[in-house]
Amino acid sequence: MTQVEQMKAAILAIFEADATQQLNVSEISERIGVAGSQGFKDLVKVLAELEGDKTLNMDDAGKFRLPASNRLVEGSSMLTIVALASFQSLIRNLMIQISLSPHPIRILR
Repeated sequence: MTQVEQMKAAILAIFEADATQQLNVSEISERIGVAGSQGFKDLVKVLAELEGDKTLNMDDAGKFRLPASNRLVEGSSMLTIVALASFQSLIRNLMIQISLSPHPIRILR
């Protein structure tokens, strides 16, 4: 694996670890340990390539992040899990209340 490929993999690993973060070139450089002016030039080229193929987006402030489509999938999955857990908790509480009720509940058929 070439140095540029290693750099690309390291950058993607940073963003995959936290899909919501936004980082500028200097912050990315610090995180992956880029040294020297040539390393920084290579980093800028890799970031331009990742932005060009839509793997990363750069905002007006010069911060890079994953595209919204990548973040929404994770977010909607988390929302589904939270909603399901809330629904299960609600059903559990209702069942406890029904079982503790002094009046028996009859189901009509």
